[in-house]
Amino acid sequence: DEAVVRGLVRPSSVSGSPRGSEDREAWYQFAHVGIRDAVFKLIPKGRTRSLHLRLARLLVERGAPESLGDQVLLAADHFNEAFQELRDDRERLQVAELNLSAGRRLNRSQDHQGALWYLSMGMGMLPEPKWQRHNELCVRMFLEAMVAEYRCGNHTRAEMLSSELLEHVGLLSDRFACYRVLLRVYLADDEIAKAATLIQRALQDAGVECCTLYGVGDVVPSDDLARLAERIVEASPDDAPVAGFPHVDCMGLLGDSLSYFYDGDLRTAVLFGKELLGLVLAHGVCQ
Repeated sequence: DEAVVRGLVRPSSVSGSPRGSEDREAWYQFAHVGIRDAVFKLIPKGRTRSLHLRLARLLVERGAPESLGDQVLLAADHFNEAFQELRDDRERLQVAELNLSAGRRLNRSQDHQGALWYLSMGMGMLPEPKWQRHNELCVRMFLEAMVAEYRCGNHTRAEMLSSELLEHVGLLSDRFACYRVLLRVYLADDEIAKAATLIQRALQDAGVECCTLYGVGDVVPSDDLARLAERIVEASPDDAPVAGFPHVDCMGLLGDSLSYFYDGDLRTAVLFGKELLGLVLAHGVCQ
C-alpha cells in the first residue's frame, strides 16, 4: 500500500475488526498525529462531524465499552466531536456509557482532569429525565465525577454533585459510596463538624444506634469503639454478603475518618482496627 510505504499510515494495533476477522488487515492508523490533523483540515467543514460519527460507529461495532480497551478513548472522542448529529436516545445512552468508561479509565490512571472532560460529556448525553429513566447509569456517572472533582481539588463542585446524587440514589451501598467521597472532601478542608454530622447520618441510614462521636484530641475508650462495631454488625442481617451491606460500609467509613477523629492516636487506632476485624471475621462477612 502506497500510504504505508510513504510512512503516512501504519497497520493498527486494534485487536479484532467490526466486520469479522477476515478484515483485520484493513485497519490502519496515521503514523503521526500531525498527519492526521493535516488530513482533517482538507475535509470540508460540513463533512467532519459525519466522518467522526462514522468512525465512532465503526469502532463500537466491535462490542461493549469494556471490550474496546484503549480504543474507548478514541471512540468517545469521535462521538463527542459529532454529538450534534446524535438523534437516537439509544445511541446517546451508548455514548454516555463510553464516556463513563473513558472517565473511569483516566481516573484510574490519575488523569482526573481528563476524566472530568469525558464524564461531563457523558452527563450531557443522558436523555431527560435522566434520574427517572437511567438512574443506575446516573449514579455511576456522578460517583465517578465526584472522585475526579475531589482529586482535582474542586471540593465545592464535588459537594454539589453529592447533593443531587443523594436526592435520587436508592441503594444504601451507593449512598455510602457517596458518603465516603464526601467525607474525604470535608476532612481535606478540615471541616470536622460536617464530617461528624455525615458519619452520624450514615450510621442512621444503616440502622445503627449512634453513640457519642468524639472530637479531635479526645481519648476514645476502646470499649466504646467495640460497642459501636457490635452495633454495626447487629444492625445487618445474619446472612449479609461481604459487599454492599451496611456493616461493611460503616466500617469503611469509620476507618476513613480514624486518623482525624482520634488525632493520630496509634494505640486507639490499632485497638479499633483489631475490634472491627475480629467482629467481621466472627460474623462471617470477610473471606
